[in-house]
Amino acid sequence: MQKDEAELLLAWLSHYGNLFGYRNLTIYDNGSTEPRTLAILQHAMRLGVVISTGYDQPHDFHQKGYHFANLIREWDRQSDYDFALPVDCDEFLAVFEDDRISTSRDAILAELNRYVGSERALRMDMSLFNVPGQEGWFSPDRSFHKGMLAAGTVAEIDNGQHEPRTIAGGHITTRLTYLHRHNRPFDAYIERTRAKLDPSCRHLTDPDEIRRLADDPLVPGNHLLRSLLRSEEDYHHQYARELRIRVDDLFGSGVELADANGPIHWDTNTYLARHPDVRRHEQGPLHHYLRFGWLEGRDVGAMRAA
Repeated sequence: MQKDEAELLLAWLSHYGNLFGYRNLTIYDNGSTEPRTLAILQHAMRLGVVISTGYDQPHDFHQKGYHFANLIREWDRQSDYDFALPVDCDEFLAVFEDDRISTSRDAILAELNRYVGSERALRMDMSLFNVPGQEGWFSPDRSFHKGMLAAGTVAEIDNGQHEPRTIAGGHITTRLTYLHRHNRPFDAYIERTRAKLDPSCRHLTDPDEIRRLADDPLVPGNHLLRSLLRSEEDYHHQYARELRIRVDDLFGSGVELADANGPIHWDTNTYLARHPDVRRHEQGPLHHYLRFGWLEGRDVGAMRAA
């Protein structure tokens, strides 16, 4: 579900149209009025994308999981398909290979093909958030998992698409991930955050009131409120002490990693040789290092890059 997301929406269309075909995409519009966005939606319709309108109220955004689940049930009745992927327009599907993160169609479809007919939900174990001001660089959010479902299995879709439930229950952790282009220029970030809030909260400025409401689980979108308390400096340095990875699938030039101590030279074979237990990690050695190894202080098996 999107509203006035012209720049991201165009990139989203290109990415998912290439992966799955435009006729297999549905966009819920939450009441866009911005001219570029409206033009992109018209273009998408001409390509065969289904544009669902009439969901233009704030409560539609805060109940989007309900709308998504209803659509999936309709697909189950009327369509022949393999997976339902509820995804935001700033999330770009990718896959962990042993030695890189890939956005290629072949790599992503190969991973999906492993789970056709799964009765359990499919989980993207962590998301990679773009680093503000550093194009192409991402940092892992290890607690930010997302999910998707095989056809004919939906029980419930939560509003954040973090833990969609199947009829059978449970989940399988895949090698899939999202390149989450959540972080915009600071002013745009704050503006978009306010736009997503319940109307009663959009114009709040008092820090104590914002904190109080952010701690109230009954406030729609309460998790977004803490974003309003960030300073611009904190925003731009939020990943300064974290592991970061450059994702540039166009060139396939291997892995670039860095943290607060500088660049890290990555070698898949050496990491596996130094840490034999990683061979049991089904999501692969690079996923292991981003998810666990860096936090554990594991040696990547080579000197840091100069």
